[in-house]
Amino acid sequence: MNSALYFLLVVAVVSIAGSVILGLRSKQRRPVDPSFSEQLKALAPDRGSPAIRQTSGIVPVVDDQAEENSTGT
Repeated sequence: MNSALYFLLVVAVVSIAGSVILGLRSKQRRPVDPSFSEQLKALAPDRGSPAIRQTSGIVPVVDDQAEENSTGT
């Protein structure tokens, strides 16, 4: 075989082996994601803390004419 073909085969084998090695090493270093229920427990407030009262977020609609009449114009 031609020396150029040997070179291409060696480069292909080395690149595939390097990809496999890097893939396996990065898989080992990835942190394990906690389950969904564990994430919810971490976000939940402590049982001893007082409950936080939240407003409803609903803003009442004020009629423009009623507002003008109340200002006396």
